[in-house]
Amino acid sequence: MKKNHKFTFIMTLVASLGLLAGCAELSEKKIEEGVNKKVEEAVNGGVEKVNDALAKTAEYATIDWFDETKKDGAERTLFLTQEIGSAKSVRLHNEVGNIEVKAASGDQITVSTAIWVSKSSSHKDDIQSILDSATTEVIADGDQLRIVTHPKDDPERNLWDWAHKKYGYSEFIIEYTVELPASVSRYEISSSVGNISLSGLNGTYDVHSDVGTIQLEGARIVGESRVKSETGSLKLGIDQMDGGSSLKAATEVGSINATLADSLECDLETNTELGRVSGASPGINKINGGGPQLSLNTSVGAITVE
Repeated sequence: MKKNHKFTFIMTLVASLGLLAGCAELSEKKIEEGVNKKVEEAVNGGVEKVNDALAKTAEYATIDWFDETKKDGAERTLFLTQEIGSAKSVRLHNEVGNIEVKAASGDQITVSTAIWVSKSSSHKDDIQSILDSATTEVIADGDQLRIVTHPKDDPERNLWDWAHKKYGYSEFIIEYTVELPASVSRYEISSSVGNISLSGLNGTYDVHSDVGTIQLEGARIVGESRVKSETGSLKLGIDQMDGGSSLKAATEVGSINATLADSLECDLETNTELGRVSGASPGINKINGGGPQLSLNTSVGAITVE
């Protein structure tokens, strides 16, 4: 491996852990330990060993912090159900925490919001105030539904910004479970730090994560769709792609695993700058005679097609 490639790997790792520190207030000691460990791996190992290690460092640091907060922190759960009206799309951005979106019957949207606040010794008096102030809304904006969690008395500001300004403290997680009727067919879902899972959905996907795994299960792709993780893996279970549709899936640092239905017809294109492709040839593969475009790209990470 060339020296400049090692340097790029290390800088990517440091940037990823820095993002975690900014969002989740991870300790400097934890960041330093993670960087030192992965720098040693990068220097002593080859590309195959480093590919997944880089993405997993940020993912594991996230999981550890989430688990610690859930185990020792204070929690509040919010629940709402409402009619979707004429809405055709849903939009949700989350700063820190996992998101699960799944198909449901009927004509209502259901949102379960779980908030965990870390029990900081210096902010004990503020924790319950943060939890008591939180509320989740589904806001109809034309044909789009926006899901937001904010303080009850300040709907224009998200809960993190409000808590940080009022208490100088925003060390908490918000996790969503969203159930959508079939009439909602566009999904704009993003997260700064956290995993995203979408299952049983038919529509157009626009999904992005800065740090975290994105997983699609039983997906039917309609329209021009995009799925990207900056640091983290993609796990794609694709059942169908409608005529004229496309899916561009990409990671900067992280692997892609695509499981395609036996009957799926598509033009599969794979490309990785540093990583291994298995289950398909690099370049364009016509699956079952070809069809809609399915593009899998990684900068650093393996691609597996099943």
